Amino acid sequence: MRQQFTKEKDLGAFMDYNFKTGGCETSAYIPVIAGGKNALAIHYVQNNDVLKDGEIVLVDAGEV
Repeated sequence: MRQQFTKEKDLGAFMDYNFKTGGCETSAYIPVIAGGKNALAIHYVQNNDVLKDGEIVLVDAGEV
C-alpha cells in the first residue's frame, strides 16, 4: 500500500470507504484488521490497536 496507517481502525475505515465508493452496500461480516500479535487470532475483531512499523498486518474483510 502507498498509504501508511498507525491504527487498525484507520485502515478499516479506509477499506470500508473504498468498498462503499466502489459500489458495495455493506460488510459481509465483521472485518479483522490485526497488526503484530493481534494477527495471530483470526477472530480478533476489536480493530482498535496501534500498528507499529515493520509489523505484519492481517486483513480479512468482505463486502457485498
